Amino acid sequence: MTEPTYRTPEALELPFDQYQRYATAARAVEGLGGWSGRRVLDVGGAPGFLELFFDDAQVAVIDRFGTHGGNFVVADGAHLPFADDAFDIVISLDTLEHIPAQFRAAFLSECRRVAQDFVVLSAPHDTEGVALAEDALQAFVTARFGEVFGTLQEHIDNGLPKIDDTLAAFSGDGWNSVRLPSGYLPRWLLGMVFHHELLASGLPALPELHRFYNERQSLNDNADPSYRQVVVASGRRSLDELEALIDSLRSPATSPDSGATLAAIGGAVLSARLSGAGQIADLHNKVSGLEAELAGARSETHNRDVELAQLRAQLMVAQRKAEASRYSLERVANAAARRLRKPDGGQQ
Repeated sequence: MTEPTYRTPEALELPFDQYQRYATAARAVEGLGGWSGRRVLDVGGAPGFLELFFDDAQVAVIDRFGTHGGNFVVADGAHLPFADDAFDIVISLDTLEHIPAQFRAAFLSECRRVAQDFVVLSAPHDTEGVALAEDALQAFVTARFGEVFGTLQEHIDNGLPKIDDTLAAFSGDGWNSVRLPSGYLPRWLLGMVFHHELLASGLPALPELHRFYNERQSLNDNADPSYRQVVVASGRRSLDELEALIDSLRSPATSPDSGATLAAIGGAVLSARLSGAGQIADLHNKVSGLEAELAGARSETHNRDVELAQLRAQLMVAQRKAEASRYSLERVANAAARRLRKPDGGQQ
């Protein structure tokens, strides 16, 4: 049996927050017929992680910035350069919150316009606890790294979208829309703190820890309250079909593995933190030893400087004495020479 696209090693080693958004979208697509032979547009998808989650779809990626190998187009999501119904599936993952509020309606309208079958859109929305969780994470990152989390700051500056507005944009005129919670908020915040702490600690095994969480827990995080909302909308699928899909993807807030998984990762974080603290203590000891050696060298240098100064003073005294003796000898010699030059040999 072929391994699902969201279970491949390359996909599983993505940071859990990225993995959740792509894997949940992939599962939604597979639940509505799969990728094979479909024309897919990934709106705001640079650098192209979606490619890890499909087999043989024809995927185009658009974004306002960046370069990307393959079928990449630089374009504005609020003005898509494609005809109506140009794609079977339109995907947009964690892009809506980065769009200023006044352009969001146009962005959603364009996603709907070019989608022939259905749209899968995910983004953090202004739902219970999300803004508070983002503020907490921003405070942690700023304290730990000394600078703000730029992409998170865009959420704060733009204001989070409203889920009712997003659902309404994909409703009416034969369209139906449903929502799926993704990223159970208490675990999301803890996981993001763990992730950034391990980044700061420089833990080489971070991808393996993400894989551990993604294999055991990540797909069980589709429960309220959630960090992001996944909206699945279609002008061809019935509301009953979409709701059945959501019911198949929804998960309980707790699972048998969730506590053990977080405990294991928390242990790794604590170990890395203590190891880092031990390394810092070792560095402090080494620095203290070097400072002691430097102080000793400075003391020795000072003593030598004092000794050298004393020798220089003694030399100066000796030179002055020698100069005085030379001067006295010259006087005696001159006086003797004068006496010898007198006719009587210097006698009166």
